[in-house]
Amino acid sequence: MVMTSEPHSIKKTQVLLTQEEIDLIDLWRMENRFTSRAAAIRALIGRGARDYFSEDEDSRGSTLPQGETTKSASGF
Repeated sequence: MVMTSEPHSIKKTQVLLTQEEIDLIDLWRMENRFTSRAAAIRALIGRGARDYFSEDEDSRGSTLPQGETTKSASGF
């Protein structure tokens, strides 16, 4: 994992989400009392990354939904 020299710096990025994904994030955000959608998304990404990197490399499978390819997940 690549770490920056400034661990608390925040960089801006854009992510395209479906309405269903936004609704699920907002529901999770409210249930977990996050003050903003951005904070909730960062927390979810952090959880997913920690889970992914804590698994054995041999047991690590695709994290894409069944039937979805990297190309379709990117929207291109």
